[in-house]
This record gives sequence, structure tokens and C-alpha cells, in this order.
Amino acid sequence: MPRKTFVAGTLATASDVNTYLMDQSVMTFATAAARNTAIPTPTEGMVTFQASNDHLTIYNGTDWIPYDTTWTTYTPTINNVTLGSGSTTSAAYAQIGKTVVVQFYFALGSTTTINGDINFSLPINQASSNRSGQVGTCVVLDSSAGTRYPGTVLLSGTPGNAFIRVGNAAGTYLTQVACSSSVPIAVWAISDSIAATIVYQGV
Repeated sequence: MPRKTFVAGTLATASDVNTYLMDQSVMTFATAAARNTAIPTPTEGMVTFQASNDHLTIYNGTDWIPYDTTWTTYTPTINNVTLGSGSTTSAAYAQIGKTVVVQFYFALGSTTTINGDINFSLPINQASSNRSGQVGTCVVLDSSAGTRYPGTVLLSGTPGNAFIRVGNAAGTYLTQVACSSSVPIAVWAISDSIAATIVYQGV
């Protein structure tokens, strides 16, 4: 939308008010649903504020994108893990523009089992430039031994999951390997955990 300089004495039409004033102001709504009802066809560049969660959002031509640092919890799907009873999962993310930051934590319960390459789903799909590569760090804790295994997190696939990788010092150089039922903990048990923080570009 262009900027219009209003000249004293000229008529301000309804179109002028809607296009240059309403559509270019920061509009306040109770919720995202109320915003979507009030603005069924938004224009790129519109800015709104949601009172229910204090989100400032901007329409990028396709979606309403948050422009703040409010953290939102989500429930990730954890693959190659049988959760069993007593397991703990917590995850939250913040999105500023297309930058997404995720904090993930998972602790085993009494009947949790690890079945293979551990990975978890993302709250926001990643951009194509992120579909292969390191995006964060992680720590795997062997609770009974008090041993912490540092590692990295990789994104792979479309829309993509975050894969846990730990260091393998068996060779001449340190390499990264997938977690399994015996890596890096020989026998996974209750209170063993994985914590990860990742940063990536969302769609």
C-alpha cells in the first residue's frame, strides 16, 4: 500500500480511510480467530495485535507471522520411542519473523523404550534451505551414572523432523551418530533424558 499525503481542504473518502488509515494501523483483536473474521482478505504488510496472548503479527502475503518473543508450548511427536508410563515431554517455541527457536525436553518413564533413531516433530515447518544440516545442540543424560553426552541436532525431511546425534570418539576424528537402544546409553532407564535447543528458518 502506498503512502498518501492528505492536503488540507480535500475530501477524505471511505476508500482513503480504509486503505491509508485502517489497513496501515496496528489493529487490536481479542484473538486470532476474531482477527481472521474481521479481516477475511488481509493485505500484505498489515499489522495486528492479539490481546489474548499479547502477539504482534504481520501479514506477509500468505500467513500472519508473529513479531514478538512470546513462547508457545506444543506437543511434539517423538519417533522411534515407545513412551510408556511416567515419561515427561515438554517443548516450546518462539517465532520472530521466519526465525524459529525451539526448546525440547524428554525424560524416560518406567516403561519407556528406545527403538531406534530418535527424532521429534517441529512446531513450524522449516524452509527448504534448512532441510539438511545442523541447527542446534543437545545433551543426553544417563541419570543413574550422572553422565552427560553432548550432541547436535539435525533437520531432515519435508516438512522435517529434528534428529538427535551424539559424538562417537571411536575413530581418529570425532563423528556424529544416531541414538539407538544402546547409544549413547547401553541400557536406557527411568529419568534418562534428552534436552535440545534448535534455531532454524521457518516457512
